Amino acid sequence: MLMEAIDSYRATGRSIPSIDSTELTATIQMVRGEFAVIWKCVRAARFVAVKVYQVSNLLHDVQRVFDRVVRDIEICKRIQNNGGHKNLVPFIGCCGPKGRVPYIISAWMPNGDARSYVRDRDGDETECLKIFIDMVEGLGFLHDIRPNFVAHGNLKASNVLIDEDGSARLADFALASVRDEILDTGSRPPPVQWCAPERLRGEEGSSETSKASDIYSFSCTILEV
Repeated sequence: MLMEAIDSYRATGRSIPSIDSTELTATIQMVRGEFAVIWKCVRAARFVAVKVYQVSNLLHDVQRVFDRVVRDIEICKRIQNNGGHKNLVPFIGCCGPKGRVPYIISAWMPNGDARSYVRDRDGDETECLKIFIDMVEGLGFLHDIRPNFVAHGNLKASNVLIDEDGSARLADFALASVRDEILDTGSRPPPVQWCAPERLRGEEGSSETSKASDIYSFSCTILEV
């Protein structure tokens, strides 16, 4: 199953940007969600975030989940190879034991998510406006990627993280499809609060994320923040 998928992927001549797990120390569990756990670790004297997907071999098609992770890692690599963007959370690499879906390692964002950040500053309107501008720039970068644009697919305040300089960065911009595989057998819309109406209605051609559905989720995130 999974190991066959890994071998098949490597046979194409491509590689997952692997990081030795022994490089990670001082691990602290920060968030446990329904499909992943986020750990805060130290690597090379800097904090990093490690996302560990909760996948059961008995309940899921692990190979398909692996394929999704690898495909989305390729997107992250392509973005980083093109210089990344100041309003996207930097992707660092992967690690994890053999036979498991790769753990995703990204830069740690010390100021939490957008909603908490604004609330801690008594709803400062200037901070809100700055966050919204940063979101637009990050989302615009994803939508302008060629030849195939990248739809975020899960835009909400908890996926807008604030770095040490107070800048907003979009997180999980390539990994929403992994959530779909783990939570279900195919694509499914994000929570109703942020989901475009046409996706909720299941209109033809609207099941996949798009630029339009991202824009709708962006407007909902503005209201949320």
